[in-house]
Amino acid sequence: MAEEFEDPASRLEALIAQQEARIAAGFTLLVSRIRSSVALGQIADLLQAGRLEEAMARAIRGTAALGELYTQSFINSARATRDFLNANVAEIQFAFDQTNPWSLRAARENQLRLVSEFTRTQRDATRQAIVNGVQRGANPVEQARAFRDSIGLTRRQVQHVENFRRALESDNPRAALSRALRDKRFDRTIESAVRGGRKLTPEQVDKMVDRYRERYVRYRSEVIGRTEAMRSVHQGRQAMYDQAIEAGQLDPQNMTQEWNTAMDERVRGSHGSMNQQVVPMGEPFISGLGNQLRYPTDPAAPPEDSIQCRCAVGTRIVAITAPAGMSVTVS
Repeated sequence: MAEEFEDPASRLEALIAQQEARIAAGFTLLVSRIRSSVALGQIADLLQAGRLEEAMARAIRGTAALGELYTQSFINSARATRDFLNANVAEIQFAFDQTNPWSLRAARENQLRLVSEFTRTQRDATRQAIVNGVQRGANPVEQARAFRDSIGLTRRQVQHVENFRRALESDNPRAALSRALRDKRFDRTIESAVRGGRKLTPEQVDKMVDRYRERYVRYRSEVIGRTEAMRSVHQGRQAMYDQAIEAGQLDPQNMTQEWNTAMDERVRGSHGSMNQQVVPMGEPFISGLGNQLRYPTDPAAPPEDSIQCRCAVGTRIVAITAPAGMSVTVS
């Protein structure tokens, strides 16, 4: 007996939102822990002695936790898909084996990817912070503080924070009011300084820059949370389906996948044309740029077709179940 049902994109969207919040919170916590472990005096001594690599090691410790965040999201998604199948397919008991070689390899590869990306990005950001400090003529302690403040940011974001500081320290700090991530509670202080023809005090500047940096870390945590939740949830879902297919519980010839966009003005052009694109299970989607994507944010796809994607995939399944009184045999 054939039973047709749909694993809707909305199920994945809800799971993505849940895992996104968890991963973003985990990233923020990791940054906080690294920052709190960095002793300014020790970093200042290391930088003065030219022992940059030793100092760098302090900025990337504990990053294995990022990989663990991905793995747990991957497992959560696979298990949620297992539960969905068990609730919708009669007389078949689905199970997810997280020790499956493919699942282990996928989890390991993504753990290494995340740690490697964070390490490379953090090194670039910290080097930029040191260069900025040298250009400002910062003393060793100020250099160490800039080193610590780079933790959790990208090189570009470090430069944005530095440019924000320079704007605040200038004779006309009004340019800082154009920064979207600024803390608007300080706007009146800036306007008052401009009207009074005076510069902001170093204490005021430091407080405003700290808030700006904190908001950038939060922004980056949200971007990482969204991207990695999308990848891990879709990959975990696919892992569960692959195991069910391998076990003979589902037939890929009776399964199709449908791409669904967020249906708003933020959808990238190359994905707008993909909305409701249907492909057989196991075959890739084709973007408007001609790229192949297994799922949204596929790391194998070019950045212009994967970064910060908000699409989701739904699955339609025709499951073969036994008539009443008969059992299903899985070979």
